[in-house]
Amino acid sequence: MKKLLSTAIIICTVFAAIAQDYRSVDSLLCEIYRKDQRVRANFETVFTGKLPQDSVLKFVQTMHNTDQENQAVIYKLLDEQGWPDNLSPLANQAIFLVVDHGNITDQQKYFPLIEQQVKKGNLDKSSCMTLYDRILMHTGKKQIYGTQTVSYTDKQTGDQVFYLWPVENPSRLDSLRKAINLPPIEQYLEVFKQRGMHVIWDKELTIDEIQKKKTGL
Repeated sequence: MKKLLSTAIIICTVFAAIAQDYRSVDSLLCEIYRKDQRVRANFETVFTGKLPQDSVLKFVQTMHNTDQENQAVIYKLLDEQGWPDNLSPLANQAIFLVVDHGNITDQQKYFPLIEQQVKKGNLDKSSCMTLYDRILMHTGKKQIYGTQTVSYTDKQTGDQVFYLWPVENPSRLDSLRKAINLPPIEQYLEVFKQRGMHVIWDKELTIDEIQKKKTGL
């Protein structure tokens, strides 16, 4: 009840700001961006197996609650007012991230709006295509740009194992990534490694095989 009341207050504040001027909306969206990023600050520590299970569950629940609060505000804004014009880069990114962290239904619903903002120059194409890859993954299809990873817990060791989600055209992957200003795939995977997350890229791995790994079959 307390969380619902808090969300309702935020929504009312946003729409009161819209009635006044877009500078207030921009400020509120920037705060949503900070909330989104603040709750994810310890993401890598949590999912590299460095915290006890109860701490992981608490982290996931806190992140879920924050995402729901942010989604309630952003989705109402998009549904009733559309994507505001003249926002700062951070405010535009806030809207994108909230959609990006939503469920597959909401990602598909708002993806056309994100494409429009890319065409207007308000969002990077790389961000848009990262979400596109995510939508493909969540609908059981191969990704295009190699931006998505998947993890599961090894039942024998208890360790988290990370895989690059299967890619549609591995031989063209680097050229496709370059076209949207993403680094070569090996460089991308090296970033994960430096953060303690060894991501395996098996070019022959099928979607069925990775799903079986996740379910332990």
